Amino acid sequence: MVGMEDMGKNLLMKFVETATLLHDIQFRGAISDFHPIKAKISKCDYDPILVRYNEDDIYGDQNNFEL
Repeated sequence: MVGMEDMGKNLLMKFVETATLLHDIQFRGAISDFHPIKAKISKCDYDPILVRYNEDDIYGDQNNFEL
């Protein structure tokens, strides 16, 4: 993830700037974990956003981040 490389089992939660999330979507396109909610991220009226790393991935969807 662009700007979130340090997140993982040792760092589960982190405040991330909206611009960082939008940059990840622009850089990675449709494979970005955040692409499905791009419109909501763009419209949010708070910054930064708390992001949680989902280390379990129990649904197997490969989306390892939650907002």
